[in-house]
Amino acid sequence: MLSKLVRVYIKQDQHIIVGGKMTDEMDEKEVIHVNDIGKIGQISNTEGLVFLQTFRKNVVAVNGTRIGLEQKDERLKNGDRLMFGSLRSLWVFVDPTSKESNQTLDTITYEFAEDEIILQTNTEETIPADSIALRRKIIKRGEEVKEANFKAVLSNKPLVFSLALTAAYFLGINDESNVVIIKVWNRSNNCRYIWNEDKFLRKMDYIYEFKIDGENDTDPFDISTDDMFTPVGISFVDISDLGNAKNILARNSNMYDECANKIGKLKTSFKIKGMTKASGLIGSKITITVCIESTSFVESLKGKYSKVKCSFCLPNINCDKEDTEELETVDSAGEAPIFNFQKQWEITEVTNEHINFFQQRLIVRLWGIPRPTDLFIERGDLAEVVAILEEKDEIIEKLRKERDELKATVKRLTRNRSGRQN
Repeated sequence: MLSKLVRVYIKQDQHIIVGGKMTDEMDEKEVIHVNDIGKIGQISNTEGLVFLQTFRKNVVAVNGTRIGLEQKDERLKNGDRLMFGSLRSLWVFVDPTSKESNQTLDTITYEFAEDEIILQTNTEETIPADSIALRRKIIKRGEEVKEANFKAVLSNKPLVFSLALTAAYFLGINDESNVVIIKVWNRSNNCRYIWNEDKFLRKMDYIYEFKIDGENDTDPFDISTDDMFTPVGISFVDISDLGNAKNILARNSNMYDECANKIGKLKTSFKIKGMTKASGLIGSKITITVCIESTSFVESLKGKYSKVKCSFCLPNINCDKEDTEELETVDSAGEAPIFNFQKQWEITEVTNEHINFFQQRLIVRLWGIPRPTDLFIERGDLAEVVAILEEKDEIIEKLRKERDELKATVKRLTRNRSGRQN
């Protein structure tokens, strides 16, 4: 995570040391601290041209490429990205007199710096903007997951939270991108749930307010085992024959979980009737009967859910993809789910948008209520608490170190000011 944004100015004929330790004779503006490693380089402004001189191999990178020579002078250009030592020290060089790039000081914001950190986690390839946003989201959600687990352990709550990625399809979104999901394991009954980001963030509002040793109006760690449906899987149903005005007899389509593992079969069928024109379906009035008949699980999942149901979306009568109707089957017993669901989809005039929809695969989502089993693991066992406390201790130690460095800086500046006054 980004901890702070720092600007360092280098005047003409000035030298700035990278790494190393600052002595009493040196001004704080003459050193760029890089953890506790020794002196690794120097930045010099010579007659308005800025050069980077390295003193060690492979500890300085310019624009994602590490410098493999022990000693090298390299002129810096406006917009160059510099990495000193590790990902903990990332910099952007800005030359306000340059006309070669539109990189200016005004563009170097906190948000810009966050993106830079994400970009530098992979210097071998270009990361598109949507991937940058996803990585930033992963970092933020990861911190929230840690906080949720920390409070769950200290409150002796049975929930365990974990972060994962899945295809947007799994959430019913017709998009090839990846999305963040939160997996929740209830250790008291071995029930597992999947939450989307919105649901997790709503829960986090209550988790942040939850008092470990006090009274609370609500318990965000309480999950009902009677009616809490969770996403189980998806199926991509081929409906291309509808575009040719053909019925689709009962067929089985594979179902997949959030990790793209095959978990069973979904049985569906489609019937089409109406007056079709000689030229084809365009302009015709038709009725399509959508049938969601049943599903079957692989052996390892049989009996895992007490109830299951399916859901899917159809475009409205004008096939405006931003206006869809979500439909659900009735709940069915989890042992041998049979839905016998039918939906009469009337289309008063078939358009090209309808034909395009038929050429896609219909995404059918499967939901289930996990069946509780006799399992109880006491929270707060020694190893788990120690791991969490060690992580907190590292954070505290880091803050203490930063505090001591700030105190030393204040002391040094005070001494220097007193010296000047004398």
